[in-house]
Amino acid sequence: PTEDSLLPIAMLISELHGVRMELEMGKISSAIVSLAEQSTVLDLRDESDLICAASVLMAIGKGGIIIGASHARGKESDRIDSTLYLLRCFGMNAESTQDGLEIPGGQKPKSPVSTIDTRRDHRLAMTAMALASKYGGVISEPDICAVSDPGFIPRLLELRD
Repeated sequence: PTEDSLLPIAMLISELHGVRMELEMGKISSAIVSLAEQSTVLDLRDESDLICAASVLMAIGKGGIIIGASHARGKESDRIDSTLYLLRCFGMNAESTQDGLEIPGGQKPKSPVSTIDTRRDHRLAMTAMALASKYGGVISEPDICAVSDPGFIPRLLELRD
């Protein structure tokens, strides 16, 4: 990834496609370390950009709670509500809390039945495209991901070669 806040999306792609990924734990944030260690409590007080991909990783993993993410409501979209929407589109569940999400683990994503609305949120779009790379789906406005990672779509397409 081009920046540390995109690591959870790379971790998700790795998990979905069974590709081994190594992280140098000394150089990344404590939230990403917690996510990599599959902690059941993820504090995003300083890293609301991680919520979309982190939620999916938790849903397909052990599950748990995300705390400290109330400021994620003021991003490009209300990322707490947008993340719930995305999870539900792919047949997964979670519940919102005052400052985050409660996410049951062991969930298996399903192919969405309708187009995924990215809500003009680049991180939601990249997480949706990561899921679609494994489970299929149509993503609206995929080019919005260029806001944080202009090379994301070409790199994702290279995975199928």
